[in-house]
Amino acid sequence: MVTDSILPNPNPGDQPPFHRMPADAFEEMCCTLLANEPHIEAADLFGRPREPQFGIDVIGCRDDSDTEVISCKCYTALRKGNLANWSKDFLDHWESRWKSENIQRFILAIAADVKSSERQKEIEIEKGRFAEIGVEYEVEPSRFCRRLLSSYFKLRFCLTSRLVRISPPLRLA
Repeated sequence: MVTDSILPNPNPGDQPPFHRMPADAFEEMCCTLLANEPHIEAADLFGRPREPQFGIDVIGCRDDSDTEVISCKCYTALRKGNLANWSKDFLDHWESRWKSENIQRFILAIAADVKSSERQKEIEIEKGRFAEIGVEYEVEPSRFCRRLLSSYFKLRFCLTSRLVRISPPLRLA
């Protein structure tokens, strides 16, 4: 039974309502987007629900044997300090878990708007924290997800109580 739909917004300046997706569906979408990046050989969700995930939700193996990870945040809005706390979830496990994985890029995929100047300042601070350990830090707002989705999929989302259906991927030449 369809309970809601995420349809393309007629106003291209508005953020798509990805925050209305179930969190696990948002993670699956981010995993699929990473898997379809040209330099990624394979991507998968990391860990099971309620297992320690050490600050990530998706892990991807690049064609050069390096690794990229995504932390997925399917929230309506951000508060001051959220970005730092989410980065801390990963950085707290850098020495014990991630350093040996040759991680080159950490992506924070966020369904909420990050356009404010305050959020942009916070993003620059986090980029600096990650640069200290040699990892590229990116915050990918929903606009990025929309752009990638339009490249890889025919946009058609139907939310059910526990499932998001996405039409089959298009292979780009």
